[in-house]
Amino acid sequence: MQRATSVILCRRNAQRKNYKILMVQRSKTCRFMPGEYVFPGGVKANIDERFGLNQIDVPKITGIREVFEESGLLIAIPQPKREHVVDAWRKYDHEDQFHNLITELGCVPNISKMIPYARWVTPQQEKWRYDTHFYIAPINDEFDSTSFNLHDVRETTGSQWFEPHEALELFNRKEIKLPPPTWFILKDLAITNFDHLLTRTYSMDKYIEPNIITNKTHRAVCLPGDKQHHSDKGRGTNRIIIDCNGNYEYIRDFKD
Repeated sequence: MQRATSVILCRRNAQRKNYKILMVQRSKTCRFMPGEYVFPGGVKANIDERFGLNQIDVPKITGIREVFEESGLLIAIPQPKREHVVDAWRKYDHEDQFHNLITELGCVPNISKMIPYARWVTPQQEKWRYDTHFYIAPINDEFDSTSFNLHDVRETTGSQWFEPHEALELFNRKEIKLPPPTWFILKDLAITNFDHLLTRTYSMDKYIEPNIITNKTHRAVCLPGDKQHHSDKGRGTNRIIIDCNGNYEYIRDFKD
């Protein structure tokens, strides 16, 4: 199983009431989640351990590096000028260059911006398995123009800022594809205000490892607490239902 990080980049919209998140579309040639919209992120690389941080903080470095690679946004301190970051991104060719790139820009990864949000482990039934740490990362107003969006042409083919409910509506209209964990997270983000999102706490020692039950009419992604979850501790229903048309429904019903 590989260790991975996903970063939920968020910024307030112009009215300062709601917020938008950055999502990238994975290439249709990717072996995992091809063509689906996800949060920027990827697997840990050896270079991520070169920053002299403890193992708890290495997933944050992974996320910062992957955000840079997939979107051209750099979460760093002090924040380099945007034109210098874009120029560095255009010359960037391999993950092993990240440490030297950060040094040349005169900054360090700003891990204080990475707020723990969730941890998901791929179901045992899947061929490709990942232990993924999700972080919230608020970004500055200097990035609030979509003209700043960049994306690589290898792993991602597009990027877009959405309010959480907008992404869910596009999914419901079959205009974008979402993997179940991303859909589940978007449902939570859609009912969580910006300030609360930045202040609530989450321990990465806890994780969600679903298991999948398949029958003729649907697939059930059973979450902890579900009576059919592999932990055998469930007492009710806590699952995402995926019907034959690709529609999702979350059902939560715990018995006394």
